[in-house]
Amino acid sequence: MTPKLTIAYFTGRKEPHFEWFWDSLRAQCAGSHPLVEALTVDFYADRRQLIPPGDGRNLAPKPTVWQGPHRLTKADYFAAANARNTAIAAARGDWIAFVDDLSVLAPTWLAAALEVVSGGYVSCGAYRKVKNLRVGGGKSISFDDYPAGHDARWRYGSNERAVPVLDNRWTYGCSLCAPIEAFLRINGYPEACDGMGYEDSVIGGRLERAGYSLRYDQRMMTYESEEGHQQGPVMLRDDPGVSPNDKSHAMIHRYANASTFDQPFGSLRGLRNAIQAGEPWPVPLGPTHEWFTGKPLSELP
Repeated sequence: MTPKLTIAYFTGRKEPHFEWFWDSLRAQCAGSHPLVEALTVDFYADRRQLIPPGDGRNLAPKPTVWQGPHRLTKADYFAAANARNTAIAAARGDWIAFVDDLSVLAPTWLAAALEVVSGGYVSCGAYRKVKNLRVGGGKSISFDDYPAGHDARWRYGSNERAVPVLDNRWTYGCSLCAPIEAFLRINGYPEACDGMGYEDSVIGGRLERAGYSLRYDQRMMTYESEEGHQQGPVMLRDDPGVSPNDKSHAMIHRYANASTFDQPFGSLRGLRNAIQAGEPWPVPLGPTHEWFTGKPLSELP
């Protein structure tokens, strides 16, 4: 049976605690689920063998100039938009949910995500970053509170249903669920953010402009290890400039009135069609320069 929902888990870490995510997903699927596909996008996929639960796959991020064998930079940079677009192109489902590494799903997560499949909206999941997280049987057993890791949107939500967002930038966080078609309409996550980040916050306005309702759902909750973020090697990221004259603010202005994002590979819909047909990932020829500063990528650390 073709899965309806692809759950994409992302990591660029050597110890991302896959077992936390997979055990929590298995517990909610009772071992397997005919509507669910598990997909990991793993920077180290070529160096370790993993067996995702049920109907699952493990693959490396598509080629990019920011990291991996085709990078133009001297070191590997954070390239979350590239990884997210990899999952969108490779997903077998018609809906996709994103989950950050170092996370365990709350027991209500999958049921809430599957509501999106029947509802057709975009759901922004909740999160809580904690310390000394202990996980057993696919559930959070204990943790120490970490106030800096609290979800600022939490007090506006409900533990019974998804509620309309108060700000279309609420698409940040550790999990998000949406129709694949929603991302195809806006041409994916902006890879102009790679090397920096911030790709998750700028998509909300484009999704609304494409006609999708954005909701926030406390039930689609993840607990995430704060200490795990400190492990090396760390992907570099840089937001050049001084606020408000920095790259992240320039991203807001660059796409303020845009309905879609421009991408180095062209059309995400075309890329997805090619990958689904069994074609290989294209090798990028650019960009060769960082768009905000104009500096050649080969001169970056």
